[in-house]
Amino acid sequence: MVKGKIGDKTVDVLRDTGCSGIVVKRQLVSEGQFTGDFNCMLLIDNTMRKVPIVRITVDTPHLSGEVDVQRLPDAIYDLIIGNVPGARPADDPDPSWQEACAVTTRSQATKDGKHTPLKVASSSKNAVVDRKELVRLQREDKSLEKYWDRRDIKVKRKHEVSFEEKDGVLYRSYKHPHVNDGKPIRQPICAVN
Repeated sequence: MVKGKIGDKTVDVLRDTGCSGIVVKRQLVSEGQFTGDFNCMLLIDNTMRKVPIVRITVDTPHLSGEVDVQRLPDAIYDLIIGNVPGARPADDPDPSWQEACAVTTRSQATKDGKHTPLKVASSSKNAVVDRKELVRLQREDKSLEKYWDRRDIKVKRKHEVSFEEKDGVLYRSYKHPHVNDGKPIRQPICAVN
């Protein structure tokens, strides 16, 4: 996750290689940004949701400019950038991008004699899921049942999506010629239990 801007608002941005569009959280758009168009969004649980399209201006390390995006009421990040034309690869954000505001970096603060240690989340049992626990959670999740034996490859435009099991873990595999040098990206599917 990185910081970015929607208009003049600073937001949390996720570059999602398993997504084929751009999603914005409902609270970050105004009525004047609606285009009047709608899109049907296919979610990972294979349900469809009809969502409005809005036109916004974004400035992020992965994508900048005016874009049409899908407005989702309960997005987990403010802005999610999928595999869309113009988006930089997830592992190659623009190194020269910086938020246009006065910020003191940690290195600047160190030079000035001011040093605030980074906050690190305390480790807790709930924060870490090992492979054995992930396998158990995936197997107990009824919404994942249809993916375990699925061997077909869904092709849409230039990208391919399939599901596979390896060492008891269920993965979603995504492949696009312009992402990750055309090599598949495997993502473990998180159980929702």
